Amino acid sequence: TRLGDMAFRGLGGDRNEAEALHWYREAANRGNSDAMYALGLFAETGVALKLDYAKAEAFYTRAAGKGNQKAMLAL
Repeated sequence: TRLGDMAFRGLGGDRNEAEALHWYREAANRGNSDAMYALGLFAETGVALKLDYAKAEAFYTRAAGKGNQKAMLAL
């Protein structure tokens, strides 16, 4: 998730939401609950992903199932 955070915040270069999305997806596919939470947040707010509350809920649910407290609160 650090590469996603860096790309999203523009640390070490320009802010790049598409690159951040790529790295968060990679981490989420490997089971990283923080990345799943970030993807849920993107879907909920329409940042880097199309606004989609159902998709946000799915990401939050996956992350919460792994014990991610931020995702639990988001649900």
